[in-house]
Amino acid sequence: IKDYLDILSSRARIQQIVKDELAAVRDEFGTPRRTELSDGGADMEDEDLIQREDMVVTVSHSGYIKRVPLSLYRAQRRGGKGRSGMSTKEEDFVTRLFVANTHTPVLFFSSRGIVYKEKVWRLPIGNPQSRGKALINMLPLEQGERITTIMPLPEDETSWGELDVMFATTRGTVRRNKLSD
Repeated sequence: IKDYLDILSSRARIQQIVKDELAAVRDEFGTPRRTELSDGGADMEDEDLIQREDMVVTVSHSGYIKRVPLSLYRAQRRGGKGRSGMSTKEEDFVTRLFVANTHTPVLFFSSRGIVYKEKVWRLPIGNPQSRGKALINMLPLEQGERITTIMPLPEDETSWGELDVMFATTRGTVRRNKLSD
């Protein structure tokens, strides 16, 4: 009993006993590692983990945006009353609605002539009745700047060189750029 009381009173002795017992377990049951650890996932990006899925992207006049999986919508039958696609404020209404893949890039053209590019999977996901998230909270827009046009792009970047974007201002200035620029 004196030996047990001595063990309980000495922290160093407790640690030595635990260390000896763990070494005995390692010697009796220890086997060398059979698996090899490698750093094979270093070249993966977040986008590689996103599943390709068709999404309905909805943008409102007040600048709210959301994406909803296309699988949540269904075709209505005869006499159907439809389905509410987005809850909005009284003065707000849906201005842009399109179906795109989660890996589809989308261009956001601002009132200052700046273009922002985001992939659909980075847009906020919602349900059919939700309002969405304000674009000013998603993009680095300055005071008074707003998004005027939204354009989904082809997913294949090699075809961008064949496409052009045309800009027209309220003063009558017109400019055409290659999409690859």
